[in-house]
Amino acid sequence: MTENRAHENDFDKGSMTLELPGALHEAFSELAVFCGDLLETDHPGADFAVVEAKAHEALRDFGRTLMAKAAENRGDGARTIKRDDKSWYCLPPSRGTFHCLFGQVEYDRSLYRNRTVRNSICPVDEGLGLLAGRMTVPSGKLATRLVAEMPIRNAKDIFDGFVGGSPAVSTWPKRSRMVAWSWWNVSGKALADIRCHEDIPEGAASVVLSLDGVYVLLRPGERPIGITGEEDDGCKGNWREASCGTVTFLDSEGGTPAYDQFGLDAGTSEGDLEDMAVG
Repeated sequence: MTENRAHENDFDKGSMTLELPGALHEAFSELAVFCGDLLETDHPGADFAVVEAKAHEALRDFGRTLMAKAAENRGDGARTIKRDDKSWYCLPPSRGTFHCLFGQVEYDRSLYRNRTVRNSICPVDEGLGLLAGRMTVPSGKLATRLVAEMPIRNAKDIFDGFVGGSPAVSTWPKRSRMVAWSWWNVSGKALADIRCHEDIPEGAASVVLSLDGVYVLLRPGERPIGITGEEDDGCKGNWREASCGTVTFLDSEGGTPAYDQFGLDAGTSEGDLEDMAVG
């Protein structure tokens, strides 16, 4: 392996000089050396999938170092801070973790304590906007989209395969519930806005509203609930009903110029679904 190092903590490219802090400079230098070695040793007969996997892992390693430094830079080192008319004093630095699109990141941060309040606060963590399971917003969005398409454990397996690790599976339902609560807070207006932009198709002579539900079996190990969705209904089946339906416009000959499918999460009654469909 050959190394081509510039002046300490400087990276030169033509007339550009990039100054980096120690740990990040070291990681950047290692990445530059890796890239050179990878291209130098690659040849037409090499397995390109292996080359891609090595490059992906190297970029993830550098990304974790970069994200750790970015998080640490958000701390201003103040010995005391003011919050809610109270003075909070700084505790010795501690290690924190979060999960981002590069994988799990460890970083140094400062906690602050007030003698009259039980829990400490961490301004750095607050600024990161971490979601359930200490996931960043971009990684949380990816996880949520995966959960919307498949069972949680399958989603976690795919996420871990591409990102390289995620919080325990027990934290994933909490994030999904947070998304559901956020949606219900705006669903009334949002659905009305969506309907305002939907026109009855030209040639429609009648409309058919079909409401139904499907029972979904929860995966083994998850909390068992009753058929009706109530924990105390005396029925210990591991099932819950999810509501669904269609709105179909028919022309005079019975054709379907347009239709719309919709569904709501488990626990929504068909009456609620009907109100939404015809509201």
